[in-house]
Amino acid sequence: MSSYLKRKGDRMVFRRRIPQCLIARFGRSELAISLGDLGPRAARAKARALAAQSDELFSMVSRNLHLSPAEVTELARRWFASATAENEERLQAIPPGDSARAAHERQLAEDDRESTRVMLADNQWPAASAIADRLLADAGIEHWEGEEAAYRDLCRMILRASAQAAEIHLARLKGDYSATPSDPVFIEKAEPVIVRVEVPNPPPAEAPAPTKSAPKAPLFSTAVTSYTAEKNRAGEWRGSTEHQYRRFYELFSGFLGDQPVNAYTRADIGRWVEALQQIPSTYGQSTALRGKTLKELVAYTAANPSVEPVTARTVQKHTIALSGFFGWCRDRGHIDDNPVTRSFRYKKDRRAREQRAAWEAPELNKLFSSPIWTGCKSESRRSAPGTLMLSDALFWIPLIAVFSGMRLEEIAALRVEDVQTDSGIAFFDITPAGGKLLKTAAAVRRVPVHKELVDVGFLRYVEQQRRAKVERLFPELQPGGPDKRFGFYPTKKLSRYFDAVGILDLDVHGFRHAAITGLQRAEVAEPIIRDLVGHEGSGSETHRYSKGYPLPQLADALNRLAYPGLQLDHLKL
Repeated sequence: MSSYLKRKGDRMVFRRRIPQCLIARFGRSELAISLGDLGPRAARAKARALAAQSDELFSMVSRNLHLSPAEVTELARRWFASATAENEERLQAIPPGDSARAAHERQLAEDDRESTRVMLADNQWPAASAIADRLLADAGIEHWEGEEAAYRDLCRMILRASAQAAEIHLARLKGDYSATPSDPVFIEKAEPVIVRVEVPNPPPAEAPAPTKSAPKAPLFSTAVTSYTAEKNRAGEWRGSTEHQYRRFYELFSGFLGDQPVNAYTRADIGRWVEALQQIPSTYGQSTALRGKTLKELVAYTAANPSVEPVTARTVQKHTIALSGFFGWCRDRGHIDDNPVTRSFRYKKDRRAREQRAAWEAPELNKLFSSPIWTGCKSESRRSAPGTLMLSDALFWIPLIAVFSGMRLEEIAALRVEDVQTDSGIAFFDITPAGGKLLKTAAAVRRVPVHKELVDVGFLRYVEQQRRAKVERLFPELQPGGPDKRFGFYPTKKLSRYFDAVGILDLDVHGFRHAAITGLQRAEVAEPIIRDLVGHEGSGSETHRYSKGYPLPQLADALNRLAYPGLQLDHLKL
């Protein structure tokens, strides 16, 4: 960090070179900020803050999405073709003679068409952001800056595609297969008619001079090096991403060989995925397995029947990393087609509700009657009973999670100003402001403060922090881990705490699962649950969108969340 500090006369200056690929965007080659007459220690602290801020700035600028109008149109056409094919599958799935099902499908199609038209008329382009993100990921573009004009254009084009797909689907549900797109963007142009004319054979010509052959595709290892360097220059990979992806690529090339990138086939990818599904779940953590090849990992699992293989989710992470790389190769003309994209569908290992154990009232009672919430020995001995009560992150994070369904990182990264009030309703304002790392675009939302949190004094805690003029709601938390997340340390501390107080097979992520399950048991509508917990829309009708719900309706729904038998009277003052 001291390399960014330079002395100019009697003053310290923060100086940092702008990455070469961003110089044209900034119009300069260096950032220079005077630190005045700060002493050495204060100057180093300020430099650290400025380095972090400039990292964020470089990342933000480099992630800006630049797509040509033609590329936006092509992505929208892909979505139109996908939506039309999906609609046809739905139509063919209607049982013969089931007029009620057919009528229901027609009503859904009409609703889709009308709601999408309204969104277009009201310029509600963010409604299509989830689909835009998936299309961009398939195209090898992993990050975007949501306010870019090209991104808005893509979202609007997706809405147009969805309206056209719904229109054609409705016509086909009524038996009319002659319906074609009316939007000129999605009208396929007729192929030109080729007229063959016989002409006499020309006299033999002199042999042309030899020409240079087309350049060969680079080796996998060479292309990966270039791809990784480009991602790093653009600031698109942070923390552990590069290390993790390099390991993925090593497993791939070690299994299939370091070939030219255009030599790999879909059959090769299939053999690679089949092998991946057989490696140990601990291959990334175990020192004994570190550096082993894919074949060696498969052999290890086969020789140890008690070893659990990786989940489908882990295999999918590998294929996503590989698909992004091959998408980059395609965009640079090294290959004609991405051999990974759309090659496989993954089934979940277990039903969604079985994938993570949820907290029920008995386990929650055991937790909230343990020392953190009844009195501990000291700040360093939180699991030992005592008389010390600390109102801090470890005290509040589980309570907030249980009664909001928010992700742990969303809670840990909260600022005091993120707890707001509108029309008498207190709520969490979840946005990327303040450097928060949100999982998806759908994570941006307003989450009401549950009445149980009010009863146990959460708003009093917020007011205390506000009077103390601290920025973070939990100022003791510092970013940690490769990705510098505020939830890194509380996750570890709470996991150790659960073990210490005898709560096994449950983790901090189960709080969110418990809240979602509780909302479903309270018969809260699924679209409202998605708005509350920040989930993207799901289901087969992927072109259906939600307009969002007003805060009073969200508050009413969330306050229906309850855990029958849960006792929190000892926390209520």
